[in-house]
Amino acid sequence: MFAGCSSFRDVASSSVKEKVPVEVGHVQYDDRVIPVFDGWTVKCDKSTPPEYPLELRRSGIEGEGIVMIIVDEKGKAVDLRIVSSTPDPQFGFAAVSAAKQWRYFPMKDLAGVPFVHALRMPVFFRLARD
Repeated sequence: MFAGCSSFRDVASSSVKEKVPVEVGHVQYDDRVIPVFDGWTVKCDKSTPPEYPLELRRSGIEGEGIVMIIVDEKGKAVDLRIVSSTPDPQFGFAAVSAAKQWRYFPMKDLAGVPFVHALRMPVFFRLARD
């Protein structure tokens, strides 16, 4: 039903594709409260990988940026914010830059009507192991 949208190495995993959206909370957006879903469990296209911050790559530092993405009824990301960035703020900025380029699919209610929702999307930065 929904393909996974987790780290890049997991996108093609058949076990991820079988997941269903998991609601993890609610946020205020404009004049309403909208549901927040775990970004690992919703359908999106992450064909543009995040750019690893060069200074952190050279220093051998790994980390993650967690981004809150507001997705409208048409699947467009209309607002993106850094939730957290560890161990360096640059990971959050890189995560937002990548997430702006990804394609999202609108979620639909039981009647098939698309609705505005938020995604809490982790973006992992891992160095290749020799």
